[in-house]
Amino acid sequence: MSAQTSPVWQKLLTGLLAAYYIAIAMHMLLAPEHWYGSVPGVAATGPINVHFVRDIGAAFLMSGAAFAIYYKNPAFWIAAPIGAIFPGIHGGIHAVGLLTGHTHVNAIVDFFGVVVPGFLTLLIAVLAVANHNKEDHL
Repeated sequence: MSAQTSPVWQKLLTGLLAAYYIAIAMHMLLAPEHWYGSVPGVAATGPINVHFVRDIGAAFLMSGAAFAIYYKNPAFWIAAPIGAIFPGIHGGIHAVGLLTGHTHVNAIVDFFGVVVPGFLTLLIAVLAVANHNKEDHL
């Protein structure tokens, strides 16, 4: 299966991840105080650092933009692994925190809002590379 003919579920998931990360980024960049107070458990981590929230928002924006590029043009497969770097590492850090009892946020929000999307971005990245490699060997 070539990158041009990815399964519908893969394309849909790519689009959803792009939208999810861009929405988070816009919230963090444009209304960091609101984001900080609206995500369950985040305020329990300590006082807000608006600059830091916006820095993280910028990382989410880059990931969302990369996934949007891959969604729009699957032949540009390298965008998926690039877009997965931050959310994949971020999700891994949160997974370790959950497994070792060192998370400061709501465990359900942490798992479904950070760990699962991070894993899904890595899945899409691996599939993008696999699709590209299959295409190269045809």
